[in-house]
Amino acid sequence: MNCSKGIYILVEGPDDERFFKRILEPKLSSKYSFVHIIKYGGDEYKSTKNLQKYSNYIRAFLKSNNDYIFVVDIDDSPCVTYKKEQITNLVKNIDKENILVVKKEIESWYLAGAEDNFFSEFGISKFTINNTEKLSKEDFNKIIPRNFDRTDFMIELIKNFSVEKAKNRNKSFKYFMEKYIE
Repeated sequence: MNCSKGIYILVEGPDDERFFKRILEPKLSSKYSFVHIIKYGGDEYKSTKNLQKYSNYIRAFLKSNNDYIFVVDIDDSPCVTYKKEQITNLVKNIDKENILVVKKEIESWYLAGAEDNFFSEFGISKFTINNTEKLSKEDFNKIIPRNFDRTDFMIELIKNFSVEKAKNRNKSFKYFMEKYIE
């Protein structure tokens, strides 16, 4: 990676965008001249109308000699390879190497980085989060304390985020850190 080029990160939705802006953009900024996060809207990329737009974006990123990452949740796909195949079938010009599959969903990354005292402060069992890779959006929503709305809880998690803890609790987060930052 080279400081004379930038990186574009295509993310699914507002939760992904918030996480990348607050946790990962500052780290990527030391490796790239700019970091630009583009929200593509989750299932929106599956619509035929929007496929060409993402294909054109990727072509422009490559033409301008910048890097890109297309971030997607694994959701219910059986494996990372299958999910990458799905994306390459939907988005022309995309390279499988530039697709980052989050296990299971971005909420798992938020929770993976929480400090131990955060769990006890909010009455969350540490057992639930020792490995966050199977955590779904629905599971995440169940552990949100009653006095928080979802977004506020996610912001609190970001404020108390430990990269080292997250790497130990989530392999896809660790993979991202090792591939793009460390």
